[in-house]
Amino acid sequence: MHDVGLTHLAVQTGYVDDINILLEENFSGQYMILPVAFSYKKLQTRRDGISRQVICLVSERVKLMEWDPDIRHNIIWVSVVDYSDSKAALVRQKFGQDIIVKAYLTDGGKEDLFMVK
Repeated sequence: MHDVGLTHLAVQTGYVDDINILLEENFSGQYMILPVAFSYKKLQTRRDGISRQVICLVSERVKLMEWDPDIRHNIIWVSVVDYSDSKAALVRQKFGQDIIVKAYLTDGGKEDLFMVK
């Protein structure tokens, strides 16, 4: 179901009241404010920080294959080769407890989804 004519706004926590006042004064349509922890710029900054530090994890035997912001869920996610709980814990320790860590599923091993037998 679509909310025709309803504008959804993701607003960083701490700015919701100010934005709500501005919208009430200057916006004639319907809107819904969704508070989020991180601005898009902050998500990009966190992603770039991971990019600069990814090499330091290699010495810990943790190989990240992908990492990026998920703007829909307002999070950063990373994928780890040969995922384990201990590797995920190390990634979170390095980059933040709110980082979503998942397994990298096509790491070229024997069980690779694209392997032709």
